[in-house]
Amino acid sequence: MQFTSPLVKPQCTTPPRITLSSAIYVQQRNTTWACSNNNINPSINALWAFKRTMTRITTAFFVALSLVTIHATSTVNKVKLDVYYESQCPYCRNFFVNQLRPTSKLLSKYMETNLVPYGNAKTIRNGNKVTFQCQHGESECLLTKIHACSLARVKGDNLQRVLLASCLFDYYKTPIQAGKKCSSKFGLSWSDVSACAKGSEGTALMDKYGKETNSLNPPHQYVPFVEINKYRGNDDYQNLIDTELKTVVCKVLAKENIKPAACQ
Repeated sequence: MQFTSPLVKPQCTTPPRITLSSAIYVQQRNTTWACSNNNINPSINALWAFKRTMTRITTAFFVALSLVTIHATSTVNKVKLDVYYESQCPYCRNFFVNQLRPTSKLLSKYMETNLVPYGNAKTIRNGNKVTFQCQHGESECLLTKIHACSLARVKGDNLQRVLLASCLFDYYKTPIQAGKKCSSKFGLSWSDVSACAKGSEGTALMDKYGKETNSLNPPHQYVPFVEINKYRGNDDYQNLIDTELKTVVCKVLAKENIKPAACQ
């Protein structure tokens, strides 16, 4: 493999991507590489990145921030996020639990988030029959349908959808437990959600999210993958969203002279 930048960042990806990031970021992330087709030893990768990138961290950070200012400008008072993810990817879980949920709680008045649960799945059509092949197996296909069915039923504002999906990530290794706990917490009927996930409605909803994901041009190469005001940026920009979402959102709002207290 030819390296074009100092670090291969772990995430759920097909194919793996090469990207610039910091050694601090590597130390904070799970480096089991369970979701990647890349077989590079993570400890070697991290050590190599540490030696090669320490002098470039600040530059990369501010370059990415400048991209926020130039491109992700909102014409209304809300920052619009499109979040493409899959339900059992540990890096998607980290993003929801450590970035999207806390940032949304602080800035829900200024954010509108479109959740797209599908990720790196494949849709298989055989006549009128539709099935799916998920990166983490049948368990992930079931949980993705639970996400889709739950999101179709939850009441309340956009924040409730983010909190519900984040709740499902709190128990992402056990789909049935996740569905039961989060249905109860958000006032949904688990029997109704379960019937949806195991039936034709769940298939139709996942198919819809698959079409939305596959309409990305160019296609996504990894998840989580986030567009802000329909701007996707480069890998450094995605890394910044993945680790400093609040900073990115506040920067976009500041461009519109909107300065929430949470951004100060």
